[in-house]
Amino acid sequence: GECSICHDPHGSSHRANLTAWPVKKLCAKCHPREADGKSSHDPFDEGRCADCHDPHASDHPPLLRASRKALCSRCHSAAKLVADPYKHQPAERGECSACHLPHRSDFEHLLRRPGQALCVGCHTDKPNLKKKFLHAALEKSCVGCHAPHASKNPKLLATKTPGLCYSCHARQDTDPVVHSALKLGRCSGCHDPHAANQKNLLRTGMIGDTCFNCHCDDVTQRVSSHWPVKGLLCDRCHAPHGSARPQLLVVDRPKLCQQCHGDGPQNPVPGFKV
Repeated sequence: GECSICHDPHGSSHRANLTAWPVKKLCAKCHPREADGKSSHDPFDEGRCADCHDPHASDHPPLLRASRKALCSRCHSAAKLVADPYKHQPAERGECSACHLPHRSDFEHLLRRPGQALCVGCHTDKPNLKKKFLHAALEKSCVGCHAPHASKNPKLLATKTPGLCYSCHARQDTDPVVHSALKLGRCSGCHDPHAANQKNLLRTGMIGDTCFNCHCDDVTQRVSSHWPVKGLLCDRCHAPHGSARPQLLVVDRPKLCQQCHGDGPQNPVPGFKV
């Protein structure tokens, strides 16, 4: 071996007869210094290469002093990071380098890629970010809603819904009558949390299609159907989140009917036959 690359065989002004000091200067003789980035690992910045790498030999590439999981855990408490019951699989397996670079990064927290670009590298099935409407939270990062290591909630949600949604969106459950789906925190029953082709991130094209995912459709195929029902325009009469009126009506009757029908049959909806 070429021991003399690192050790002077005769003598040195540095300990262990090293040919350069500090250690980062010695390592840089063969390993070019990485360019500055937005974030950096403290041991790397301080030239403590030997904290993680054995300078002579190792059972773990690239000359790591221990397995990646065990090595990172020496400083970063793995037990705390994945203490909650729902765990991100790479974090649980100790594959920290799947998301983080070990030395320097152009992105915060030593991430390999920014925001959502990092997550969709593995989560290729969803979210479908090519849809027409994208959840604004996703424009920054997935971690606004999901914990990156572990969580007390399914799908690694940072908090339970609807509380999670209310961290950005105005509360919708303050009316006397509240949609049962909202009471149960099932915002995603109607809204796709990632992206959709419909406004308001609705899961289906017409709001009525969304409603009939839960509500039995026993009205649209009747011999005579109210035109908003036939057109799947449930929100013309019903508020989707909450209301001060029974059945989530948007205004009191008969004013609700008069919005379209006027004061009676003498002022019908255009095309409406009495």
